[in-house]
Order: sequence, then C-alpha cells, then structure tokens
Amino acid sequence: MGEVRQRGISVIRQDKHEITYKNYRVGWQELDLFIGGEIVVENKAVERLTRLHKAQCISYIKAVDKMTDLLLNFAGSEPSRTNLFLSIIRCNPVFKKD
Repeated sequence: MGEVRQRGISVIRQDKHEITYKNYRVGWQELDLFIGGEIVVENKAVERLTRLHKAQCISYIKAVDKMTDLLLNFAGSEPSRTNLFLSIIRCNPVFKKD
C-alpha cells in the first residue's frame, strides 16, 4: 500500500458501505481495500476460490457503483489473482484469472 500511496493514489482499508433496498437500509458491506475510489480489493486465504467468493466481490462492486474488483488469494504455494469486471451493457460479471 505504501507504494500506491507514494504515487498519490488513495487507499482506504475496511471501508464500510451501507446497503439499501427500496430506500430501506438492509445492512453494511465492508471492503478490504478501496483503491483510488475505483478498485475494490478483496483478500482471501482459502484453499480455493469458489463462486461464493466471486459473488461476494460482485456484490461489493455493485454496492460502490464501480466496475472492477481484484480478488486475491494468499493460501497455497503461490498467491493467485482473479480480476472481476461488470459488463457495462448487461451488468453481468466477467471473470479473468491470470
């Protein structure tokens, strides 16, 4: 995070966002990291990522009205990364694993 902040990009940890449905508050979501007001970063340490982890990230980016999430998994022999994007036209998730 230090490198990102040195470049003048904001990094917010444990950023809380209210979730509403038809103008009623139904709960809160807490983002691990919110970078530059544009990218949600979710950190995991699990044997393997599941659809539930990806659905959680999609929910986060919808809650903050953004298009991009970076899902990181630090378990196992090597860290892994999955980029999630919302399609502008259909608002459907697109997964890309590097």
